[in-house]
Amino acid sequence: MQFETTIGEKSFDVSIDSENHSATLNDETISYELIEQDKGRRLLRVGTKLYKIDNVTVDGQQIEFTLDGEWITATVKNEQELLLERLGFKTNSEKSVGVLNAPMPGKILSLLVEAGDEVEIGQPVAILEAMKM
Repeated sequence: MQFETTIGEKSFDVSIDSENHSATLNDETISYELIEQDKGRRLLRVGTKLYKIDNVTVDGQQIEFTLDGEWITATVKNEQELLLERLGFKTNSEKSVGVLNAPMPGKILSLLVEAGDEVEIGQPVAILEAMKM
């Protein structure tokens, strides 16, 4: 699974292979072990280091937790959210005004809304005709 994680001002490209217990963090591959304990505590072993993870809360893309007692807030975007962002879409938690990109070349047959109209989530805005390639 691919993710983009931002903690403070730093961004990380993360790929997790849970089957092989390895992760790639900004092109560096590491092995890990994640141990779930009682009351939501998790132990993360990376090499010879052991980290305690507690108080995990998830709100959309925002994840808060304590790592060895220090509070961490991270923004995590999964593969789907990253693809939608590249195409000009916003996720459900964000409001968008501006450009909308099509996922393929095509011809707009019809616009279903006028400039300045407010649209609801899931409401069609245009009909795009595209050929299979």
